[in-house]
Amino acid sequence: MIARTPGTAWFVRKAALAPVAIKTPLFERALSEIAWRATIDTRLVETNGGISNDLRLLLPAHKLSLLFGRPCDSEAERSTLALARTLARRSTAFLDVGANEGLFTIMIATDTAGGPSGAVHCFEPDPALFARLRENLRRNNIGAAAINAALGRETGMATFYRNHSDDSSGSLTTYFADKHQVAAIEVPVRTLGGYLEDNDLRHVCAKVDVEGAGLAVWEGTGKACGRIDWLIMEMLDPEMKAGLPRRIMAETGWHAYYIRDFSLIRSLDGEFEYRPPFFNWLLCAAPPATLRDVLAGTPFRVVEPAPQRPA
Repeated sequence: MIARTPGTAWFVRKAALAPVAIKTPLFERALSEIAWRATIDTRLVETNGGISNDLRLLLPAHKLSLLFGRPCDSEAERSTLALARTLARRSTAFLDVGANEGLFTIMIATDTAGGPSGAVHCFEPDPALFARLRENLRRNNIGAAAINAALGRETGMATFYRNHSDDSSGSLTTYFADKHQVAAIEVPVRTLGGYLEDNDLRHVCAKVDVEGAGLAVWEGTGKACGRIDWLIMEMLDPEMKAGLPRRIMAETGWHAYYIRDFSLIRSLDGEFEYRPPFFNWLLCAAPPATLRDVLAGTPFRVVEPAPQRPA
């Protein structure tokens, strides 16, 4: 009934700019239900993204959680966002690889508690997403370096499978091709190692979310991995089948922690117990005791793996 009331579209657009403090999960559910049934006469809606009352982001009308919710209430992403923000404060630069709508970039670049001392850099190969991200950075005077490229094994051009069913799942791989409607386009590719060296970036916090193409990103990092202090990476089936956590540990001597909400479960050999909806890992040189010190005063706890039962 509310959705069919005259003026509902105007109300929905105003609600997207509601103060962050009132964008509770109940608010998000209620407004999403109304917006889903209402006819909004625009493809993009202005919102603060649930990040800051001062932000003015233009986001698609169908991305209801971004319009009416808060990132800190998203079960799948809240802990990873909080971890990235905490670790970026201890870094000289933050890299957002696979930026999508730029939530990580925007939250860290506008972190009033003290973000990275250097620049924020974001990479997004999808041309439509990149254009929107760049415009949102411009209209909010956010000084992040935005690069319209994918990161992979080597510099050049590559086929990117743009996802028309869910633009958060575009990839250099065909992992989503049998699940979604995708279109192949050619995009520029850079290497993470080359970018770090070309820009002389050190003590970096990097978040990598490339929808199954994480192995290629890692292989393109090479010896420049020593410039990274904190690597937060999404690991889907392609990365896990390639044993990527174990490989990174073997090649760097780093420690691996599976991010299960606000518990960082240490993995000794790349093994882990998956709990939906958590796909992200932290890989770093910090052993558990050091990581506990780094995260003191935050909601995070570092957990040792459960002892193996004898066969």
